Amino acid sequence: MTQDDSIAALIFASNTAAFSRAEYMHNPHQFSEPIDPIDKIIESFQLSRGISMVAARYWPYLQETWVGSNMPSLVDEQEEKMRSTLKDKFSTFQSVTSLALGQENPERRKVTLKLVDKTFRYIAHLMADGHIHPEMIYLADAWAVTLPVEYREMLEERRPVALVLLAYYAVLISLTSDIWHLDGWPTLLIDHIAAVLDPGWSEFLRWPQEVIQQNSSSTHLHSTPRVDD
Repeated sequence: MTQDDSIAALIFASNTAAFSRAEYMHNPHQFSEPIDPIDKIIESFQLSRGISMVAARYWPYLQETWVGSNMPSLVDEQEEKMRSTLKDKFSTFQSVTSLALGQENPERRKVTLKLVDKTFRYIAHLMADGHIHPEMIYLADAWAVTLPVEYREMLEERRPVALVLLAYYAVLISLTSDIWHLDGWPTLLIDHIAAVLDPGWSEFLRWPQEVIQQNSSSTHLHSTPRVDD
């Protein structure tokens, strides 16, 4: 693939990942057998790798095109102020961080800690500024595009800490109701995660469940026309 092909390849990779998520929700009859929604979301994460691979290789060029102007940047080096407030903003931040620290594998521990930090930061940004800056919905896609291979492997193994983090991803996408291909996924994921995890993990799901329920109700109210209109 050449530089001239990079924009088309980027769009193709992005659309393929989006279609993978949308087809599961909007065309379920095409599947001859039931498919685990976690397996389906893992598949979409794998497809999203194509976006990362194209963007990383040709990013200097892409930044100078219309693609760059349509991809707002959130520079991690400037995130220290947000990072320092997470403990105060979210009562569950420390408990989820402790889960990450409990990983026996050093590499998985490192990856999980970074992902906990990123997930809570992205949620904080959308909660604080999502209504002011609608373009920030790109954070939901950015989370999937930059997902480490180690985390996807943990999801495939149904590691509890990975499933808890997936519940927070469900919170993240529940804050981005304008992304059509994620419609319905927050509730589907959180319900399935709760069914998969042992009841002893329910305390880690309580906050995500409450937020997703609240956002789902809010979206329904805004999308349902008034009777007297």
